[in-house]
Amino acid sequence: MEDDRQAGFFLWETVVLSFLLLAMAVTAGMYVKAAEVKTATAAQGGADFIARAEFAYAEAWLERNGALPESMNYLGDSSDLQQNGIRYEVAAQTWAEGGLWQMTVEISWEAAEHGQGRRGYKRYLARHS
Repeated sequence: MEDDRQAGFFLWETVVLSFLLLAMAVTAGMYVKAAEVKTATAAQGGADFIARAEFAYAEAWLERNGALPESMNYLGDSSDLQQNGIRYEVAAQTWAEGGLWQMTVEISWEAAEHGQGRRGYKRYLARHS
């Protein structure tokens, strides 16, 4: 009679241990995915910052010169393009359109930890009179 109880107890131990191992595996997978999202978000946040800075520099250029060149490299400090182990590249295109200047900024990045990515931004600029 005691052997049957011991066999049943061993079965319950095995089932509980299986559920614990399954829960640990799911938790580890969620942690890895969260870490990937965090690093991707960091790279995109840097790209957003650089794009906003490029638009601000272009607006100042437009105020000072009255027109924008057709294509521009990053007008800010070159150290902005190296952040947290991520290297960014910026390409901007502009054209006049009905008294306004349309500007598109393409930012690409590359890093060992963060992978590669690209984002595009578009804004209309106008000279203040």
